[in-house]
Amino acid sequence: NTADGASFSLAGRSAEPQTVRLQLIGAHQVQNALTALRAAELWLADRLTPHLRAKMLEAIGQVRWAGRLERVAHSPDLWIDVAHTPGAVEQVADAFLQFVPREKVLLVFGAAASKQAPRMAAAAAQRFDDIVLTCPYSASADVGQLASVISQRSRRVVIERDVAAAVRLVRQRATAEEKSIIALGGTLLAAKMQHAWTGGDPDELEFL
Repeated sequence: NTADGASFSLAGRSAEPQTVRLQLIGAHQVQNALTALRAAELWLADRLTPHLRAKMLEAIGQVRWAGRLERVAHSPDLWIDVAHTPGAVEQVADAFLQFVPREKVLLVFGAAASKQAPRMAAAAAQRFDDIVLTCPYSASADVGQLASVISQRSRRVVIERDVAAAVRLVRQRATAEEKSIIALGGTLLAAKMQHAWTGGDPDELEFL
């Protein structure tokens, strides 16, 4: 697992194991790829030929998935993921920390009140030490409550409710401290972070 994608070995019945390289990152994406391949094999049944199987492997290696541990800016690096459950936060964070050291990460976190935000925040706080909380939704989870959850586990928690202001803050800090930024908490946070990073008004995306 690297910043460029994950890989796995696939053994055929009569062939040498073949390495499949994904452009998607994380063990969870390897499992997704294997599930998709197996489903296709079962559907094709006796119509599956070696040539077709090779094409399937080639195709799955070219799959891109916007918003899934996607690096959308460089120097400093900004990564986004639409993770919006505790389990998704755990999987994405664990994958990310395989190629970015924990001490070199700034996390931006914000989630809807309708989600399991405290549990998501707790999962994030077990993995990251430097967290900025923000409010991407009109009905965002209470950042004061999230800060209380996080402060029990992380060394530093900052609240910046406005997403545009949060982007300015983490961009300045990441540049000065040579850190990477990752935004977790849902689709709207990911979209607003990316939009604000390029100079857009994140409030324009409130309809999402």
